[in-house]
Amino acid sequence: MLDASPILPFLLLGRSERPKVGIMTIRVLGPHERGRFAPDAWGHLLALTGSGALNAAELEHIIERALLQIDGRIALDDLRSLMEGAGFIDRDDGDQHQTVH
Repeated sequence: MLDASPILPFLLLGRSERPKVGIMTIRVLGPHERGRFAPDAWGHLLALTGSGALNAAELEHIIERALLQIDGRIALDDLRSLMEGAGFIDRDDGDQHQTVH
């Protein structure tokens, strides 16, 4: 059973969620996604999320968009092009080659 006491003050004030206190969510690939992302592409997304450059909603948006717009395996170059086209990164952002595996 879930303990609602930590969020009770926020519910009483009409807020439905706790204030953000540096809690990082963990995103696990589902079976339909696992085979689509190359390890370096997935590591790049994890690195951007871990650094705070992407929040959870933006990560989900990028994953969904990549799955819909890229056929076959999603490579790092494909992912970078998609993110650049969506405005998440600029060409002038410097070296974007940091990945986590």
